[in-house]
Amino acid sequence: MKKITSKIKKIIEGYPLALATIKNGKPYVIVLTCYKAIDGNKILFCDTYIKKTLENIKKNNNIVMVGWSKDYEGYQFFGKARYFKKGKWFKLCKKLKKKKELPCKGAILVEVNKIVKSKNK
Repeated sequence: MKKITSKIKKIIEGYPLALATIKNGKPYVIVLTCYKAIDGNKILFCDTYIKKTLENIKKNNNIVMVGWSKDYEGYQFFGKARYFKKGKWFKLCKKLKKKKELPCKGAILVEVNKIVKSKNK
């Protein structure tokens, strides 16, 4: 699955997402609280206090994100991240961050190339 459906979008935008990057073969995970699903297969989030994550993305832009609902319906999103310091993605992030009263230093756009539903028993 490569498309973010309306059902998945509600999960993405309604609950925190975990974002994993890799540095020197070791995983690094953070939680995102301000992001937006865009265009069916993209997730946009802002550079606020993510110095280590950003360093990792600049060295290896392959990432994975995990989101889940309050009922633990979850999805993994695999993709490639790109960083923007200006342009439409940066402007959109600034609007998102204004609501949260956090600084916006840049925008990270993830093009999702694979979505896997988590198995929950």
